Amino acid sequence: MTTATPVKTLTEKAIALDMLNSAKAGVMAYSRAINESQNPQLRAALESQLRDAINFQNSVAQFAIQQGYYSPQVPPQQLVQQDLQEAARVIGQANQTMA
Repeated sequence: MTTATPVKTLTEKAIALDMLNSAKAGVMAYSRAINESQNPQLRAALESQLRDAINFQNSVAQFAIQQGYYSPQVPPQQLVQQDLQEAARVIGQANQTMA
């Protein structure tokens, strides 16, 4: 007897928001590394990488904003409500798939 396994699909929104979170983490990591670095050459290289990471994060953020996936000025309570609605939608899809 085989059981059906739910198919997990990544949406464009999930990918964009994951990329945005990863880009933000990269910016923070480069910033910390620059603060800790004592070597001028390493510091210069890290600063260049930080500028690239900031530009990438900005590009991803602008894409997410344009698509309506991300709004930096949304109040936290509204974000929670959006997350709850998205979770309910995903659960509903999973229930339909398993039925």
